[in-house]
Amino acid sequence: MSTAAQAEHAPRPWERNSTESDVQWRCFLRYRNTGCMNGDTPGRRVKKAVADLEGVHPVDLQKWSAEHGWRERATLYDMHLDSLALETTEKTIREMNKRHARSAMMLQRFAGTEIGKLAAKAEERTHDPVDDAKPADVSRIMETGIKLERLSRGEATERTENSDGLDLSKLNVEELKLLKALKEKASA
Repeated sequence: MSTAAQAEHAPRPWERNSTESDVQWRCFLRYRNTGCMNGDTPGRRVKKAVADLEGVHPVDLQKWSAEHGWRERATLYDMHLDSLALETTEKTIREMNKRHARSAMMLQRFAGTEIGKLAAKAEERTHDPVDDAKPADVSRIMETGIKLERLSRGEATERTENSDGLDLSKLNVEELKLLKALKEKASA
């Protein structure tokens, strides 16, 4: 078997390695999986708890952990799970943006069609206004469609400049509140 083929079939660090006994593997699984389920302190793993649950002496567990690199393997597993979650989130956001862009474009087409109808009927002056979308409604629909399309394509929907010429997008909420308070104090 080629080196590339061997590497492709090699177990990932968080999977069972060939030198682990059944008991060691079972203990490592419990150790590895408790980190991602510990709601109080995510990523925190307690070997003593694993030893108690598995009926293994803590000294043996400590020895196996060091021998088989449990901490590093579990950390790599956490990173793998984070990567999968991030990929899923990014995919979901991309799909949402596509849906929003399609919806926004449909709203714009609808508003454009309604604007055309209003214009044609206004020229003819032979229409029943009750059947028409009101110009204000059409305007709001068009505005909403444009705003949704811009949002779904990652564009700004409003001007975000400030009179100081500062880029405030790098500040968190607390920093923005502090800046506001300082400006108010300075202008008082």
